[in-house]
This record gives sequence, structure tokens and C-alpha cells, in this order.
Amino acid sequence: MTRKQVAERLGKSVATVRRLEGVLLHPKLDSKGKHVFDADEVTALIEGIRAGEITLWQQMRATTESLEGIGVDNLHAAECSRCTELEDAIAQLRRQLVEQERGARRELDAVRAERDREQDAYRVEQRNFERELRRFVDEVVDS
Repeated sequence: MTRKQVAERLGKSVATVRRLEGVLLHPKLDSKGKHVFDADEVTALIEGIRAGEITLWQQMRATTESLEGIGVDNLHAAECSRCTELEDAIAQLRRQLVEQERGARRELDAVRAERDREQDAYRVEQRNFERELRRFVDEVVDS
């Protein structure tokens, strides 16, 4: 079976099938280099989902897109009980990262503002120096 066929049988996207590879599905490469899935393995996966032995869940979220298709065996619910704790820890770390990014942006903005002030002061000083130099040159030429 191809990825597309597996996706259709699962009622999921091809991307989800890719995420399942190496976790719940183990395709082989055919002579043309295409991934081919074992129909029996796909059928067993579908039966496991229907029986509630396997769930495909979407709870871990990246900043802009979610990770889906991670298989969890309901018989190992004790292991999965840490999922909520880990998700909370991830959310807290993301909040800390956002706050650190904001702080870094504020610092960068302050550094840029200081740089701009120093450049403005340098330009004023340079113009004054050029005026004094012109006056000096004019005085030397006139004498």
C-alpha cells in the first residue's frame, strides 16, 4: 500500500501517515524507492484504533503547528499520565522563552537607540569639526 492509500484507510492526511512511520507503521522501500506499507500492519492499526487499544492524539502543540499521529497504547495509561505534567512543563518553558525573547528584544532596542544617539552626536561633532577646518583653511588661504 502507498502512503496515500494508508491515509485514505485511516481517514488521515499523508503527513499523519509519515508521522506514524517508525512508530506504528514500518514501511519498506520498493525497487523504485517508494515506501510500501504492509496491508496487514495497516489493518491491525485500524483494528487497534477501533478497539480503543491505540489512540492517535494531538495534544503536543508547536508554536504554529501541532504534532499529530503519535500512537499511545491505552494499556500503558500510567506512562501517559505524565503526558499532562510534561505538557504543562512544556507550556511553562514556552512562556519563559517568550518572556526571555521579549527581554532580549527590549535590550536590543535599547542598544540600537543608544547607537543611534551616539551616531547623531558623532555627525554633529563631525559637522562642527568640518566647519572649523574650513574656517582654518580659509584663514590660512586669506593670510
